[in-house]
Amino acid sequence: MGVVYYQYKSEKEICSMPVPHAFISVSELKQLILTSGKHGHGRTHGRAREDIIIFNAHSGEGSFNAK
Repeated sequence: MGVVYYQYKSEKEICSMPVPHAFISVSELKQLILTSGKHGHGRTHGRAREDIIIFNAHSGEGSFNAK
């Protein structure tokens, strides 16, 4: 099992998402995030998928917008 860290552009908090395998596609990861309890509450309800930033937690490199 692996862990992916993600952050909304409008937030300072970095969230983590456990993933079932060492590799996961961006679309599968977005689906996990959208169905997690950290998405869709209060003011965050209806956030666009493009608001998620995915990066390498060990190096801090490779940030990109998950579209």
